[in-house]
Amino acid sequence: MRAEDRGLRRFADLCTVALLLVVLMGAIVTDTGSGRGCGGTWPLCNGRLVPALAISSMIEYSHRAVAGVVAALVVVLAVWAWRAAPRRPEVRALAIVAAGFVWIQALLGGLDVLYPQSAALLALHFGFSLLAFAGALLLSAALRQAPANAVVGPPPPLPGGLRALIWAGFVYVYALIYLGAYIAHTSGGMACQGWPLCSGALIPALRGATGVAFLHRLGALGALVLIAALHLRLRRLPGAAELQTGSRAALGFVLLQIASGAALVETHLAVWAVVVHGTLVAGLFGALAFLCLQAWRAPTATLAAPLA
Repeated sequence: MRAEDRGLRRFADLCTVALLLVVLMGAIVTDTGSGRGCGGTWPLCNGRLVPALAISSMIEYSHRAVAGVVAALVVVLAVWAWRAAPRRPEVRALAIVAAGFVWIQALLGGLDVLYPQSAALLALHFGFSLLAFAGALLLSAALRQAPANAVVGPPPPLPGGLRALIWAGFVYVYALIYLGAYIAHTSGGMACQGWPLCSGALIPALRGATGVAFLHRLGALGALVLIAALHLRLRRLPGAAELQTGSRAALGFVLLQIASGAALVETHLAVWAVVVHGTLVAGLFGALAFLCLQAWRAPTATLAAPLA
């Protein structure tokens, strides 16, 4: 392995961890209500390079500073990966995804400060941050794998229905994460008191913030069923070790994510619970994104020809 290849992989790992930090810092900003801690100025904080020693200002400004540094690092990663892998289309595509979404989410964050946005648009900010994280994570994974058309150890053929189930799981969980971010931005995290019942009711009044929060809980249950079904199908697929590893990780993360959702409610949105929940959400999304990468790399299985 060339020293340059090792350096690129390590740098991709660093950017992945840094992007996860940005995601978690953004969740803390939302949970603590620090989004307006720097007033209506951006990128400065209340028009100052060094903000006042107020907790909300420090939380918001530290998030901006880290996000800015990480955005620059991801651009370096994208250029480096693009030049180092001229014959790896998946590597080049993932480099664009990581760099593109990290700057889109930064732009959305700046626009919200200058021109306050709706909760529906702010939820996209969190979603785009996760897409940037997933892009860097998959870039790191792809750099460790042989090209899909390699002579040695090509990915096993994948039935079309199973490929569709993988992508459906990814899209479904992204929509579920978006709904959770929307609830956070509308301060609806405690609309359902208690867990697993919603304010003591099996089926609460399905209106307002309570209805949205209950829908999110049902969505989490649906994610568990979908990912469990995906895992059961993949475990029977011969020669699909990486797909099976990804499905096991997704199943583990969705179980832990549901448990952390209960902890959020029971602790009344404590900061530590928000950090744990955000980490597990990123892990679940990353595992499903990894499955999508493997599905992209794998050829489509064909039906065997009938015997003469």
